[in-house]
Amino acid sequence: MHDSDGTVLPEHMIPEPPIHDIDRTIKDTFMRLDRDIISEPLRRVFATSSRETAVRLLGPAYAGSCALLGFYDARTRLLRIALTGDSRAVLGRRTTDANGQVSYMVHVLSEEQNGHNESEVARLAAEHPDETGLAKDGRVMGWGMCRAFGDAQMKWPLDVQARLKAEYLGRTPYKNVLTPPYFTAEPVITTTAIQPGDFLILATDGLWESLTSSEAVGLVGTWLANSKSSDKPKPGQEQSVYGPQELPVTLAKDDTVRHRQWNATKRFTGG
Repeated sequence: MHDSDGTVLPEHMIPEPPIHDIDRTIKDTFMRLDRDIISEPLRRVFATSSRETAVRLLGPAYAGSCALLGFYDARTRLLRIALTGDSRAVLGRRTTDANGQVSYMVHVLSEEQNGHNESEVARLAAEHPDETGLAKDGRVMGWGMCRAFGDAQMKWPLDVQARLKAEYLGRTPYKNVLTPPYFTAEPVITTTAIQPGDFLILATDGLWESLTSSEAVGLVGTWLANSKSSDKPKPGQEQSVYGPQELPVTLAKDDTVRHRQWNATKRFTGG
């Protein structure tokens, strides 16, 4: 960074930007990317008479994706997590009791944006006051999340969708989409002070459908302990098998979807 006279400032003299400026920049970047995905194709489609070209251009807008960003500032030791969708960020923090016993605290740094999220349900109710039943059984209008990039059928005005259908082989609008937009790509941001030894797990819903946050942290903690141990299994040697109760964490209720479906006892292996 340069001073007003062109002098290069040393790092310790560079002012830290206000927290709200950092958060706003992250949000603006997410939203700008989503506009590029869902709005730019419309401009190009409506400028052509080619249905083949329209189908190709609209493909990315019809598709959808979640995003989970971790932004760490080494100067302030602050970690920002920005979430759009149903991924999750979990932080593990090592603790040692008076007896020297090591365990890990579990800090969930994000909340999935779905029908179980009371803030999201309230947002949808405020934006669509004349519609009921938008969230049911943890889903929003049948979807597993309510914030995403793309998924333009949940965002485009109905007259735009009708024109795409009539003139450009666009998809049929969903019957329950009455007053779009319902989805947004704007992320929810949290900020956490990081301590030495902390570790971060960033994962999509595929992992969290099978493991609880505490199990994931416990498994990483177990791996860290075993990686430093001299008593490691040799090639071809059978590895230890253990259950959730043996992990170095306080376990939370196991409400994972896959565990309920499989109806099987969880066992872990490795080291």
